[in-house]
Amino acid sequence: MLKNLFFLSISGSLGTILRVLAIQLLQSLGLKQHLHLTTLFVNILGCFIAGFFWKLCEKESVLEAYQFYIFAGFLAAFTTFSAFSLDLVKLIDKQHYLSALIYFLSSNIFGLLACLLGIKSASLKLF
Repeated sequence: MLKNLFFLSISGSLGTILRVLAIQLLQSLGLKQHLHLTTLFVNILGCFIAGFFWKLCEKESVLEAYQFYIFAGFLAAFTTFSAFSLDLVKLIDKQHYLSALIYFLSSNIFGLLACLLGIKSASLKLF
């Protein structure tokens, strides 16, 4: 049990660190005034990673033992639904209804497409 918690905390820490680094990179590229775009990007990337590793874990029995750490640790820390929800509420509060609608739809549509693309990518015979 302690071993699982240790590896879960390591994978979660890596997800958190990579999330912060990704957001800082995006902000350095000029997305400072549009913080919801950084959350959108990280969540879309997380959806791709989720689909990719889900398919790899399905194909490679060796990875099956690590899927808990990938999904419950790394990806849970890398992407956050709470950040998405808060960004959406902020847009609505500022009465940026069109931006809120676009953000909501793009997060869900592109997240789903990224997840499917991850699954398809992992299905390729590259690995």
